[in-house]
Amino acid sequence: MTTQNLIPPTPSGRDSASPEMVKSVVNGHAYSAHIGQAIAVLAADVSALVALGWASPALPLTHARGQHTMTSASDTVVTGLSTVNAAVAGLESAPTLTCDRAQAVVGDQAGTPAAGSIILKVFMPTSSSVTTPIAATGFASIVVNWEAIGT
Repeated sequence: MTTQNLIPPTPSGRDSASPEMVKSVVNGHAYSAHIGQAIAVLAADVSALVALGWASPALPLTHARGQHTMTSASDTVVTGLSTVNAAVAGLESAPTLTCDRAQAVVGDQAGTPAAGSIILKVFMPTSSSVTTPIAATGFASIVVNWEAIGT
């Protein structure tokens, strides 16, 4: 079977970082993808999905990656890409009670953050007994590995 990669439409009022799934059924085939995530679809279904707002990702996609030493709980990093489609982040530094996880945010690529940039965020649990994440307070010297995919 021939396939092609498509990205689902972003629903009104949502941005490309939304964790929501977009679902469509075409010719009896069900497709679902997170907003901004490209998935393989059957070539025979491409026209119908495009009519529903699905689109081809910008090609060719390329990767950028690096390490960033945090200066706050939320830092903007210029990736060197023109536009970022997706990004991931993880702690290089050992997790501590005041900083135990990292997140990469793509945002709208039109100001928050600027095109080609990502926002790295670090979090910690509210307390040793309440694990609800809040902005990290122990970000000094925390190193975050990141990778971005885009054009």
